[in-house]
Amino acid sequence: MHPSERAVLNAIVAIGSHYRTVRTFVNETLGEGARAGLYMHALAGAIDAELDSYRKMLVKLEQRIVTHEHTPLGVVANAAKPVCLLLFP
Repeated sequence: MHPSERAVLNAIVAIGSHYRTVRTFVNETLGEGARAGLYMHALAGAIDAELDSYRKMLVKLEQRIVTHEHTPLGVVANAAKPVCLLLFP
């Protein structure tokens, strides 16, 4: 694998890791039996609403990958960049 491809792949994996961390916080805060206060509940709800744009971007990206036999890593990274700059700086 070329070093530039490795760098792009590492960036994509880091985004997924950040998403998982944030999603875990949201799920634990909003989940059944959660003992979060009103402000934490509101914060988790707002974060979840923002994560929705990330999830929608992933669905569109997956559709593109399925319909196009060859989708370069750069396309994946560029599709994620606008949403990720906002959510995972």
